[in-house]
Amino acid sequence: MVLGATGLLALCASCSTFDTGIGDLPSGSGWRRLPTHKWLLNDGFGKANIIYCPPASCAHPAVVATFEAQGEMATRLLRALANPKSLLAAKRFEVATARDPRFKRKPEKTPRKSSEQAEPVEADGIAGYRVTLSPKEADGHAAYAVVLAKREGDTVKAALAVTVDPQAALQEARAAAKTF
Repeated sequence: MVLGATGLLALCASCSTFDTGIGDLPSGSGWRRLPTHKWLLNDGFGKANIIYCPPASCAHPAVVATFEAQGEMATRLLRALANPKSLLAAKRFEVATARDPRFKRKPEKTPRKSSEQAEPVEADGIAGYRVTLSPKEADGHAAYAVVLAKREGDTVKAALAVTVDPQAALQEARAAAKTF
């Protein structure tokens, strides 16, 4: 997840600094919108907004996103978000099978390079969870991801924040969720 956030930062070193669409974020002038309108998203996902704040502009570099899902994709998203530990285990399996598509079952256990912990959180009446990713080789530097989601009719709206500070992740996800 940290590598993905870093990759997004590297891809958009020259992205515009127009209005981010998400108010109440710290270091307001440092946030940059990623050009998601040019990217293809998974079928079933609706409007998306992804922004980031690089280390030069923010005390804690971060990526914040909001997105919507409808219909069956919304149901699947809520099901996945209901149990973050299952989601983490499924993602590990997906990553392992992507590396070698010959895997038809879970790969054999290998020494873990990181540990993760998921805990429920709530902000302004919107439920979600915080995931702490702690690599064993990064001198204890951890990454924190907070996901907040709520259903409105046939639509699920979600906010995601990834950064290196647990409270900043919650504050940024809360700010993003205020756009719902």
